[in-house]
Amino acid sequence: MKKFFISAILIVGLYSTAFSQKRPPAPPHPSKTQLYNDKARELDRKYNQEKKVDS
Repeated sequence: MKKFFISAILIVGLYSTAFSQKRPPAPPHPSKTQLYNDKARELDRKYNQEKKVDS
């Protein structure tokens, strides 16, 4: 009975340790189209700023 009790405590301890080390979910990555659109918007904004400065 004593061995069973020690084994049960050991198993519960290992399970709780493994469960607590679970990593949180990774944040979602932007899609390629979203990255493309963001970059295009940034380049358009820079182009328009330079165009205003030159005029």
